[in-house]
Amino acid sequence: MYAPTDVELIARHHQTERRNEAASTRRSREFPRRTR
Repeated sequence: MYAPTDVELIARHHQTERRNEAASTRRSREFPRRTR
């Protein structure tokens, strides 16, 4: 069970991850993509 504040933080975290993925695609030319 997550508190409403946690849900918001998780949602923001996913958004930042998607933005990082978009930025990583630009760097993918220099560095290969690493998946956790």
